[in-house]
Amino acid sequence: MGQAEAHRDTFPAMGRIIDALALLISAAAAAVVVALWVGVVAPTVAIKLVAALAVAAGILIALAFILHRKR
Repeated sequence: MGQAEAHRDTFPAMGRIIDALALLISAAAAAVVVALWVGVVAPTVAIKLVAALAVAAGILIALAFILHRKR
């Protein structure tokens, strides 16, 4: 069972939040890969963008957990 499925069983709202974040991060990472393939961005910039996306995802998931705990 994946992370989102586990949270969907216990915290239905958290599962939806994690699913939405995963979709958003995947779309942004795909955009970075396409930009790299087309040659719009340099490889080092693409790596930094993907790393920033990963950090942002971690922060958003942590905030979602904190907000859920307060309810």
